[in-house]
Amino acid sequence: MKHSTSHLDEATLPLLNKSTAQRIYYVQADRFIAHRAAQTILNQLRDLITRPSSIRPPCMALVADSGAGKSTLLQNFELSQRPTQHAVRRKIVYCYVDPFPDLRGIRAALLNALGVPYDPACRWQRNDPQHLVQTALAELGVRMVIFDEVNHLRNLPTKLEFAAWDYFKWISSVLRTSVVCAGISGFENAIRSDGQLATRFRIVQLPRWRVGPHFQVFLTAFERSLPLRRPTGLGRLDMQRAILHESGLLQQIPGVTQGVKLVIEHAAIAALRSGEERISLELLQAWREDLQPLEEAAYGDAPKKTGRADAKYTDPERDRNV
Repeated sequence: MKHSTSHLDEATLPLLNKSTAQRIYYVQADRFIAHRAAQTILNQLRDLITRPSSIRPPCMALVADSGAGKSTLLQNFELSQRPTQHAVRRKIVYCYVDPFPDLRGIRAALLNALGVPYDPACRWQRNDPQHLVQTALAELGVRMVIFDEVNHLRNLPTKLEFAAWDYFKWISSVLRTSVVCAGISGFENAIRSDGQLATRFRIVQLPRWRVGPHFQVFLTAFERSLPLRRPTGLGRLDMQRAILHESGLLQQIPGVTQGVKLVIEHAAIAALRSGEERISLELLQAWREDLQPLEEAAYGDAPKKTGRADAKYTDPERDRNV
């Protein structure tokens, strides 16, 4: 029986002719869906690099739960702004802050992201890391420097943490470059406690998902990228509630994007392997068959930390109407 394919986007349609293994591989691939909250942040980031240069360029602190998609969002933004193959100038530099950072390590990470060779043993004046960073940012025309996993600064003694934030201020003020810092909740407290940082950085939150129209739009867009022959209706209220319920069991925190994606991914793969070609409420529990035995092996008969993962989900709104 031939099914309508109106529930799929154009990029996904050709995959329906592929093997089950190939479609599963596609389901497991990373994907970025620019939902409303993400699009709002992307617009703000774009404003930072398109506005006129100023003495005190605005900066951003992006705060989100682990797995909420902040790194994916920033990397996709940086990728969208990359120059053509032969272009010299570069608007954005993206780098990670390592788990035990100090000022030397942050400078080295930035120089590496800029593609600038640096030999700390060389005492030549032009090999000074401050000079190298300043020269490279100016020559490349960089408008934004992104430091991801800034929450690692909290591993430093207070004095060294303040020194790192002073370095970010130096990049912004002296080099007239917007600085974007991203990390899990907590690192923004350093901004709130410092008057100069508080007036320079706009703190932006990437929220968790909850039942509503924005989650519906996200799930509908997600479904359009899944190579399933039959429509599911992931955006339905009962599906929204079930997905949030399962993501809470899977990752202890309901509504985090990574958990939502994992629940849908396991359900889609189960739908492909079973030949059902659509995700049902029951299949949203498919992740349990793959992951729950690992937890049982690790904890034995100990009570689950997240509640009864073996309980069948029921829609409370539907139950009230029975």
